[in-house]
Amino acid sequence: MYIYALQIVQLLENAKNSIEDLTNLNTGHLRVAVLPSDLDYRLTSLLIDFHKEFPNTKVQVIPSIDILNKVLENEVDIGVGLAIQPDSRLNRIPFYTETYSLYVNKEHDLAEKEIILPENLVNVPLVMYPKGFYGRDLIDTWCKNQEISIDTLMETGSATSLFQLVKEGIGATIQPSQLIESFQSLGIRAISIKHSPTRKLEMFYRNDKYLSQSAKAFLKRMDAFF
Repeated sequence: MYIYALQIVQLLENAKNSIEDLTNLNTGHLRVAVLPSDLDYRLTSLLIDFHKEFPNTKVQVIPSIDILNKVLENEVDIGVGLAIQPDSRLNRIPFYTETYSLYVNKEHDLAEKEIILPENLVNVPLVMYPKGFYGRDLIDTWCKNQEISIDTLMETGSATSLFQLVKEGIGATIQPSQLIESFQSLGIRAISIKHSPTRKLEMFYRNDKYLSQSAKAFLKRMDAFF
């Protein structure tokens, strides 16, 4: 009975949102949960373009390490993060698979290398996200599979801080390869890692939830952007 009541509430909410979407086109409220730090950092240019098309839509981008539950509990409309296990309650849209690179200051001893072997990372001082961040846990799991151990000098939850530390020569960092587009101007080089860690990204939302025109446009823009 409780589940049935929740379904009725969701149906009424969908009907209300559908009517509002049709009568007040390009308005409303869009809530998106994303991976903290590196992923939400890359969305700025996309959000600027989205605002030009939907200037009256309020957008909230919420960094979270608990994206799945935020979507399931209706705290957000769309989740953007690592690929999840199949779930009958969700629609899932895979949109990007990315590798990781080693980022170093242009004066670093490794700066002229095109590729680095996993075992050569052992003696490289690193600045990284703290344990518990998706990106850090992925790297730690990869290191375990490669039978290597990395040395971290500093840890911070901010992508901007990490790359500033790399710029100043404090240490190197291992981050998604596409981030070089945002930080190359700092005098930083990205070196490919052989047998690099990879991560699959996808968008997902409840399949019983009405998606506004702006939400559908956001999904399409995300797919095209990456």
